[in-house]
Amino acid sequence: PGFTKFEVPGQGATAWLDHMVAGTVPRPGRTALNYFCAPSGGIVTEMTITSFAPDRYWLISAAAGERHDEHWLREHLPATGGAAVRVDNLSARFGTLIVVGPKSRELLADLTPADLSNAAFPWLSMRPIEIGYTRAIALRVNYVGELGWELHIPAEHLLSVYDLLWEAGQRLGISDFGLYAMDSLRLEKCYRAWKGDLTTEYTPFMASLDRFVKLDKPGGFIGQEALRGEA
Repeated sequence: PGFTKFEVPGQGATAWLDHMVAGTVPRPGRTALNYFCAPSGGIVTEMTITSFAPDRYWLISAAAGERHDEHWLREHLPATGGAAVRVDNLSARFGTLIVVGPKSRELLADLTPADLSNAAFPWLSMRPIEIGYTRAIALRVNYVGELGWELHIPAEHLLSVYDLLWEAGQRLGISDFGLYAMDSLRLEKCYRAWKGDLTTEYTPFMASLDRFVKLDKPGGFIGQEALRGEA
């Protein structure tokens, strides 16, 4: 599937992201789903935020929202003279393969020396892993709701890694799945979709996403006052 990918580095990136999202910015090595709200409290977009270091993050959202999301981020960058935060669009540089299903750990274990156990690689965590002749950014998260990983791979190595996965997966009954199948599975898990289920007409509270809103954040966030009024 296609994803929009942004890297946000710079001193002050953590504080800036904390002001941009209604939820919690993850600590290094972790991933968190977050919602960006308008001043009205309506949902502008959703992204997973992954922390590589205290001031280096990846933001991943829907492929269809690339220009929309990039505009929102750049429009709200700190003014010159403040924190040195940058937004780099990596969407063309990295492709993504989703390895998901009850045998996904067994499959990946054949292709990487990385420890994929729950203890070493828990849900909503990130690890760089060696696979084939490249290095992938592996996220223990997926839109299907099963055991699985997102593998974010340099675009030039995407096909070779796919071939490795396909060949190694034959003994496990591997198969491709399409976006319609994924859409069905995410609906079963009650995972929302931007522009399908979520628009600025709906606030996180209207969409039953209360757990992703931290109204008591000391620094505040865009849309906080409107959401406090709704709560």
